[in-house]
Amino acid sequence: GSISCSQQPRRDETNGSMTMAWRVPKHVACRYAEERGEGRKVRVRAAPSWNPQNVPDPEVMPTVAMSARQAVSAQLLALRQVDEPRPDHGIQVMYVFANDGGGMERSRYFGYSKDIYHFDHFLGGFRNAFPELLNLQDFQIVDEMETGPGEAVVNASIVDRKGAEAGKFAFVMGKRTYGTLKDCWLTDRIERG
Repeated sequence: GSISCSQQPRRDETNGSMTMAWRVPKHVACRYAEERGEGRKVRVRAAPSWNPQNVPDPEVMPTVAMSARQAVSAQLLALRQVDEPRPDHGIQVMYVFANDGGGMERSRYFGYSKDIYHFDHFLGGFRNAFPELLNLQDFQIVDEMETGPGEAVVNASIVDRKGAEAGKFAFVMGKRTYGTLKDCWLTDRIERG
């Protein structure tokens, strides 16, 4: 839909002149800007600091202190009750541990090329690719192998929500080399073993 803005005259307190200021609805997310010229001032509110999906960060986040094995365990524990403490929390945990999550490049996280820039894209992809991991009953980390500097594969055996053996899953892990998650073990992709 369209966004309507209202224009209202305001007195500039610094010099007493009248200026026109545009009022933008609070739900509009745009950068802060001021434009001055010809007796006119335009203000637009700053981008929101809240999550656009109106949920806080997940309760489990990657840390530098986690090994690759601990990072995989944290993700699988979150998938045991995928909708606790809120809907899709377990998948949100998987997303923050996804090395390509939020990136502009296409990802091979699911074994094929997919855009996972937005959480919604990841959510649908994860539900379709790995339904047996959702609300899993149990898991066991079978082994962990370092495949190179900052690279590892962690194999996990999964028991699905119905109590059936779902098989092994290989978490191909990499250490992030930049940003706020620098040196954290994150998942590059998940493969059925």
